[in-house]
Amino acid sequence: MPTTEPFIPLGVGNGFPFCFRELAVKPVNGSLGMTSSAYNTQYGDDFSTIGSYTGFSRGKSDPKDFAELYWNLYSFKVSASVSYGDPPPHSGSVSDIQMNREFDQEPRERVCYTGPVEYKSTVTTDQDSRIWFGPIYYFENEDGSKEYYLSFLASIHVAVSASVWFGDRFQARNFDRLPPVWEGVITIDGIELDMIYAMFDSEPDSITAAISLTDTTFYTY
Repeated sequence: MPTTEPFIPLGVGNGFPFCFRELAVKPVNGSLGMTSSAYNTQYGDDFSTIGSYTGFSRGKSDPKDFAELYWNLYSFKVSASVSYGDPPPHSGSVSDIQMNREFDQEPRERVCYTGPVEYKSTVTTDQDSRIWFGPIYYFENEDGSKEYYLSFLASIHVAVSASVWFGDRFQARNFDRLPPVWEGVITIDGIELDMIYAMFDSEPDSITAAISLTDTTFYTY
């Protein structure tokens, strides 16, 4: 286990280096159910930081439940697979891809940092993987209680053996990396993240995909 220096995460008084922002729509299956531009148009707020690829964790009643994940996650491994087309299916998979911090920034150095905490792999011909953990948002229920959501961005490009056009946007040839092509729920240290299904302008038929995280390592003090 990597060891780091103890610190007090006072932040802006909530234990994090950013304010919690309110959502007008409760996230469902990791998504607000509309694009960020539609959200801004309807609710008149600047949520330019919430893009089409932003996902949200399952809701928590206490934002402190995200502290271990936001502050202390050091590294982990990703495995992913994708298959589409019928027949024959085009497929690809990667296993045990090591995900390390983008910057050598220990937890105490994030106290005044308001940007996302990013983890990425070394790019190979089979994959290009990144996961960012960003700000915390909340939704207020009718009874006044609040539910908190950790935002994240996941970009895991898996190579496939195929050569085909999807719409007018992207051509996948042998072992070219595809955009994110999975859905489902992954769990890190008890925090469930709903992986959003964000990909082609026109989706291929019969697509199946999966992602899993293993060997999570946290800082100790």
